[in-house]
Amino acid sequence: MPDLALLKSIRILALPKSFAVAALLLLAPIQSAQACSCAWAGPFASVAHSADLVVRGKVLSYKKNSMKVTVLEVLRGRESRRTIRIWGDNGAQCSPYVSSFPIGTEWVFAVRRTTSEAERGYFKRENTPEEWKKWGDFRISICGEFWLQVVGSKAVGIVRGTDLAGPKEEISLRDLRQLLTSKSSKPPGS
Repeated sequence: MPDLALLKSIRILALPKSFAVAALLLLAPIQSAQACSCAWAGPFASVAHSADLVVRGKVLSYKKNSMKVTVLEVLRGRESRRTIRIWGDNGAQCSPYVSSFPIGTEWVFAVRRTTSEAERGYFKRENTPEEWKKWGDFRISICGEFWLQVVGSKAVGIVRGTDLAGPKEEISLRDLRQLLTSKSSKPPGS
């Protein structure tokens, strides 16, 4: 009786190389691909204090992996321009996709200034339209709660909590302003 394992290996060797390679790839252990890996930096009350700029703004439009935002109010930091550009994920960064922030909606963003092309999603600044060059470039992270949605006179999101799957918290814009100007990450009245 012929050795069954030997016959199987001979049959695999007799296959064209492309089939043999495909068979090996299918049998090889599959490792998951990750575009981003980061530790959660915390709720908005924590991450906002390390941001270069915290603004209440309205999303106007998208271009590539960025969004044009009208600055309605500077809550922390300095920015004199009324329009800024915030870069999101290009598929390989630790940022949310800008489509997570629908056009016409209002948000509080805690952002950092971009310092390289990589932070703009490899979209070279010199390749940007001239009109963009007057706007500031910022980047938003997904490694913490770096945004809150504005609903009426409240901001909604993970303000102080640590339960990512838990209910969203609400904070009045007045209390949020006080929180961002205090040294503490606890909102007034807590």
